Amino acid sequence: MAAIDRAWSDRGVAILVDLGGAETNSEMAIEMLDGDRAGKVVVCNAPVVEGAVMAATEASGGASLAEVRATAEQLSPA
Repeated sequence: MAAIDRAWSDRGVAILVDLGGAETNSEMAIEMLDGDRAGKVVVCNAPVVEGAVMAATEASGGASLAEVRATAEQLSPA
């Protein structure tokens, strides 16, 4: 939750995870947020390093949270 708070923006937060435990912890943190904030936080199924670079690039260009997530997840192996 502290990491979500540090990264918080009204546009939302995209979380990239590298291990199943990290995904579970992220989902638990999202569940503990109030409804308005929880709806603006997503867990991306994407490689951490490559996904983070692509997500940051998209976000810095003004992309929506959904666009940031989609771009990061395009890198995920099929």
